[in-house]
Amino acid sequence: MASDSLSKTTSVSHLSPIKLSADNFLVWRNHMTLLVGLHTLSHHIDGSSSQPSKTIISEEKEITNPQYTSWVQADRQASLLILSALTEEAAAEVLGLSSARQIWCALENAYSNASVERVQSLRDSLRQLTKGGVRRIKLGSQGMEVSSLGLGCMTMTNSMYGPGKSEEDMIKLIHHAVNSGVTHLGPLTSTDLIQMKSSSARR
Repeated sequence: MASDSLSKTTSVSHLSPIKLSADNFLVWRNHMTLLVGLHTLSHHIDGSSSQPSKTIISEEKEITNPQYTSWVQADRQASLLILSALTEEAAAEVLGLSSARQIWCALENAYSNASVERVQSLRDSLRQLTKGGVRRIKLGSQGMEVSSLGLGCMTMTNSMYGPGKSEEDMIKLIHHAVNSGVTHLGPLTSTDLIQMKSSSARR
């Protein structure tokens, strides 16, 4: 039975081509949250499940706790799902860790700050642009023009990609992008935010 569960876990993980790196933590975390949830193992990474005691007393005798055995097997499955979706660099961050929760937390600590730093880096890059300094390119044969530089906005408002960003910071970022000549903003999941902030930026 344990072998069947392990085989199932391994085969499903092979369907996931996303490997964690320093550049894709938010996307990877969303993907893995769904994948672990598919196996009904989310409680092993979100901290809502604790390890049962190894033994119990039955008929005045100490015996192995069957719940402990089941929990350990499930935790190993969750760990395998995570480890199979890591690059060698990411795997080095979790060497020696024994539980899925420990692995998950270590990866969050190692890579979530990198995602915040990318937002800061993008903000700094936009600040270096002068008004109207973004090159424009034509799309198709109808003469439509957009800026050659775009600003992705999905992670600004979509909670699936991690904790929400500071609205004040995101407003300032969109303001500066629009004032610098950036007209390619998206995707559509952030339409409301884009329309509200970009319209005020043009005033």
